[in-house]
Amino acid sequence: MEHDSASLLLSDALEGRLEPDRARPVWAHVAGCADCQQAMSVMHHVRHEVALHGEALFNGHPASEDLVSFALAEERLATPALARIRAHLQLCESCTREVQATRGAEAARPAWRPAPLRSLLPALRWEAAPALAPALAALLLVLAV
Repeated sequence: MEHDSASLLLSDALEGRLEPDRARPVWAHVAGCADCQQAMSVMHHVRHEVALHGEALFNGHPASEDLVSFALAEERLATPALARIRAHLQLCESCTREVQATRGAEAARPAWRPAPLRSLLPALRWEAAPALAPALAALLLVLAV
């Protein structure tokens, strides 16, 4: 069987949709053709992945805000959404990296520290600061309690 004819029948041969008399020449061609062997290998792999993962292979990417919520274990996502994201992450390396990066950034985030007073009051003339010291001390006492 010629290559062009056999290559058109590869999928049918793999799926067992050809009569034996029609399938034998296709398989004979595949046995001697590296291109068709590679095509059959790819088709077999795709068939296996579809059987393994089903519809999850064909769903789009979750929204970035949903990935962030998932990564931070926020409770705003409903259980079906969590299940869809988990299934997607099993298949999608880029979304898995996004979740890992979000978790890493969250873990590396420093504890909250108040900004220095100078940055909070840029218009304050620092020459007048000594006159404000008693008021600032009282404010700090109130905030400390």
